[in-house]
Parts: sequence; structure tokens; C-alpha cells
Amino acid sequence: MSKFTNSFKVFQYLKQKAIVAVLGIFLFSAHTVVAQTTVMDIISNSANHTTLKAAIGAAGLTGVLSGDGPFTVFAPTNAAFAALPAGTVEALLADIPTLTKILTYHVVGAKAMSSSLTNGQEITTVLGK
Repeated sequence: MSKFTNSFKVFQYLKQKAIVAVLGIFLFSAHTVVAQTTVMDIISNSANHTTLKAAIGAAGLTGVLSGDGPFTVFAPTNAAFAALPAGTVEALLADIPTLTKILTYHVVGAKAMSSSLTNGQEITTVLGK
């Protein structure tokens, strides 16, 4: 991860690439779909989120996101991950503590519907940021 000396720089890079905006993000909330469907079920069944699914598995978060929640995941697509500099995803998969920080930065331990979010709103993630 030569370009990124810490996870905050990765967060900033992802934000600059509009992942936290409209182009590369999907909001998943376990309580917006059939009651028996978890956030992890939705991610697992999405062809656009295979890299995210692999990252969640590598970080050991599959069980947590398969739980009752509520959880909302700001979920980068495969295209968003592909936009990162070469080697970044591989480096993150080899650095589980940093990967876990990045992933938990994208999870809210509450129901956060896109229709209720406003510009400039701040929402606390599982990471506490």
C-alpha cells in the first residue's frame, strides 16, 4: 500500500472517487427487504459486490453482517474497488486490521435509508467515526 500510509488516506481516496456519493455506492439495510434477508445475504447475492464479499469474509465479518442488525452498509461496488490504485485491494486483504477498519467505517449499526439522508449529514459508523 505504498500510496496509502494509513486507513484514513484510503477513506479519503474512496470519498474522492465518489464512492460515498452516487456512482459507486449502494445502501443496504437489512430491514428494508424481506425480514429473513440479512445485509450479508444481499451482498452475497449481488454480482456487483463480489470484491466486497471477499473482503468481508477475509476480515471475519460475515457472521456479524448475517445477524439481525439493524445494519446499513455503504457498499463499494466491484468497479469502485477496481478504481483503486493497482495492488491496493491485495494489500488490504493481507492487512486484516486495516481492512477491518475500512469495512467497519462503511457499516452503520442502525437503519439508515437513503431517502432520509441529507447533504452534509454525518452518521456514526461501527468504527465510531
